[in-house]
Amino acid sequence: MMDGFIAAALVWLVAHTGYPVPTQQPEITLVSRTEIAAKAGQTSTRLSGEIAGLYNIQTGAILLPADWSAGDVWSESVLVHELDHWLQFHNGGYKAQAQFRCPANVEAEAHLIQLQWNREHDPKWDDHSDKAEHLKRGVRAFSRCPGDPATVRTVWTDRLAEDWPSARP
Repeated sequence: MMDGFIAAALVWLVAHTGYPVPTQQPEITLVSRTEIAAKAGQTSTRLSGEIAGLYNIQTGAILLPADWSAGDVWSESVLVHELDHWLQFHNGGYKAQAQFRCPANVEAEAHLIQLQWNREHDPKWDDHSDKAEHLKRGVRAFSRCPGDPATVRTVWTDRLAEDWPSARP
């Protein structure tokens, strides 16, 4: 079931990002949230519950929590977020792509992609829910590079303001 979902999600991602169609699928492993947090460099128990997934740059694998569930749109959106990172790095990473001015920008794109996935795939999605607001804050925060003013405009903040007018800072 996961392979079929991954193929469909990659088609959706290619259509929404313009990345080339990949010739392979990433390795995906289901592990504990504590293990994901440890790989992300977080040791706090409090933080380990907040980690929803991880793209491991060193191994090229995606780690998802053991309770990940196809059919749950939020869980699917977490995988889509991590698949976006896989595509980013499969295509040379942030240094190879003009839209990324610093490493944080890869998160801005992934947060926006996750927001779009939820909006398109969850008929009950609320653009003003806590999850939506979390993703919008992520787009704004990760759009800034060190030294940028708080009001910097990027391709992601412009798309956020265009598609979600209530998200303007």
